[in-house]
Amino acid sequence: MQVVTLQACKHNGQKHRSWQQAVIQSTNPLWLRIPPATPVQNLDGSVWSSDYEVDAYFHPTDWYNVFVLKKSDGVEWYCNVAAPPTVDMEKRQVTFIDYELDVYVYADRSYKVLDRDEFEENALKMRYSEEVRAKAEAGLSALLRAIEEQNHPFA
Repeated sequence: MQVVTLQACKHNGQKHRSWQQAVIQSTNPLWLRIPPATPVQNLDGSVWSSDYEVDAYFHPTDWYNVFVLKKSDGVEWYCNVAAPPTVDMEKRQVTFIDYELDVYVYADRSYKVLDRDEFEENALKMRYSEEVRAKAEAGLSALLRAIEEQNHPFA
């Protein structure tokens, strides 16, 4: 069993959120299991946890990741538009750059795109290149297509 820390950063390298424990289930694609009550630390120092297990899915080339929320009343998904992850087994850490755009998928398969305004604000503030903006938008499109077609991990 390989345990890693999961680290979300912003485009400028600033740490955004970290999960203290994630267990590698497979490496290609990368699947992490985050046990219930795992501490999650935000940039502001606040710490929280979920009372349910979460699986995190990362494909080595997709510009999004998916957190499968295994709630007692049904599975939901929290999806981040993000650069593909970097895995450093020496440091036992998986890192990804979060590009603010998120999609929440409810148990009934309806979904909502979140944080478009935050993406636009940070694109200006952090000077996202046209290439990064295009990859983020393509990632969002691919993610929405996967949700609508109920492709893995939405099957």
